[in-house]
Amino acid sequence: MGKRACISLSCVKTWFMVFAAILWLCAAGIFGVGIWTLIAKNEYETLLGSVTYVTTVGLMIAGGLFAMFVCIFGIFGAIRESRFMVLGFFLMITIVCLIELVGGIMAYVYKGEVQNQVKRSLNVTIATNYGLPGNEKKTKAIDRLQINYKCCGDVDYKSWERSSWARKNESNILVPDSCCITPSENCGRRVHPSNIWRNDLEDKTLGCFSALESYLLNHLFIIAAVSVASGMAQVICIVLSMWLYRLIVEFR
Repeated sequence: MGKRACISLSCVKTWFMVFAAILWLCAAGIFGVGIWTLIAKNEYETLLGSVTYVTTVGLMIAGGLFAMFVCIFGIFGAIRESRFMVLGFFLMITIVCLIELVGGIMAYVYKGEVQNQVKRSLNVTIATNYGLPGNEKKTKAIDRLQINYKCCGDVDYKSWERSSWARKNESNILVPDSCCITPSENCGRRVHPSNIWRNDLEDKTLGCFSALESYLLNHLFIIAAVSVASGMAQVICIVLSMWLYRLIVEFR
């Protein structure tokens, strides 16, 4: 009986450490994706009109970083066969799981709201914020969006006709230079299809609104996919940690 128990304890400990290592890699992936999204790819955050997106990414980063520490703690606990460390791992990884669950739910909920939020925020930014003092970040974000996604205006180039920017500029420039196929100074004076991106001439596009919406949904999908993979590893680790704890208490 003692030999079988010893083999069982050794086996469970080995599998626990294997899945804890896998979970550490998943946590590192979540942390990396979160940082990548927040810094390198979060170019249009000022256009979202909501902090939900940034909050979701922040929860993923916090959860990933904490999970990396918890995994190392759990592996040391398994090596030492310390019931207190294994129990501590169980409690902490459960907290991590809840944090990432909240982040995943927020990402799912935000996915359903993203269309209306982005449409409203982009429309307001173009109509009242672009090119005006104090709105430099939003102006740069709009220019970057139009250049990168080859679009002009939230729906089409006519959106600029009703903007505060158009009413205040005295250079007879009809659209920002970032709308031009080949951007150059004052190139926005001509709105001919050969000069600017004319979204109204294509059936499949809805201007920059559609581009920004797709951008955000793709990022939320990446966050959700990484979170699901991590969640599966967490559930397995939770089960194995309780199994390992019971064996340590019973046979140590």
